[in-house]
Amino acid sequence: MTEATVAPPIPDLAAQHRGAVTTAAFAERVDIGRVLISGRDAADLLHRLTTNAVKALREGQGTATVFTTNKGRILDLVTLHRLPQGFLAHLASGRVAALAEFSSSHTYREG
Repeated sequence: MTEATVAPPIPDLAAQHRGAVTTAAFAERVDIGRVLISGRDAADLLHRLTTNAVKALREGQGTATVFTTNKGRILDLVTLHRLPQGFLAHLASGRVAALAEFSSSHTYREG
């Protein structure tokens, strides 16, 4: 026996585009991970571990940069955004743990 079901309506792509351009759009990006790097010395740490002038970023600004090892090997390409509470790094979701571990291994706490 064959069953017939009502197909969902075809989305009005033009209306969706107008809505995204004139108001706001939301996209779920599970392929992009996020790491918040914060603390008094966050800008200095990122300046030393990445290839861009991170210290010059003002709140609300962002830049693409590369995390490198002390031998200059590329660890990951990230986009950093300076926020009131620190720096938000956007990177491949599969690299979040590695980047968090790498940046933590270069962090020294006074005690």
